[in-house]
Amino acid sequence: LRNRPDLAAERIIRNLREFPRGRLFEAINSKAEEWSEQGNKSGDMFALQVALALAQVNHDRVKNKKPLAISALHTLGWCYLRLADRLVGNLHSNSALLAFDYAMSKTNKMKDLENWAAYRGGLGVALDKLGERLKDPALLAQAITAHREALKVDRRTKSANLKSQW
Repeated sequence: LRNRPDLAAERIIRNLREFPRGRLFEAINSKAEEWSEQGNKSGDMFALQVALALAQVNHDRVKNKKPLAISALHTLGWCYLRLADRLVGNLHSNSALLAFDYAMSKTNKMKDLENWAAYRGGLGVALDKLGERLKDPALLAQAITAHREALKVDRRTKSANLKSQW
């Protein structure tokens, strides 16, 4: 399995089948995030590839279920970004951009502001990484705009949450 992240992901998912009905999405998503974080901290490419395989399978499973598909895209985008940090070329950076952009386009900013901001922030990171690689000032400017918009929402929601606690 060490050379086959797809098979490792299949085995992990098989082991998760014990989860209660309807909870498999969250279990796979959690495993993808766990493997991604572990791979990111240790620099383990295999762990990052397993995370990506888990995220891809999860997205494929729910791509016709809007709220779950959007959440799966967010995880998929971060898996692509973490691999992009360690690989030459722009394939994974471009895939991350597409995942975050599509997640944002399917999220209503007025109804789901916090998730929209999370996807916007992910898009900002993807634009930043690609802009740095390509030395493209336009992409870097778009990254700054995306980060500012996400930060503005984050500040607004945090201050609203603080006010509601008092």
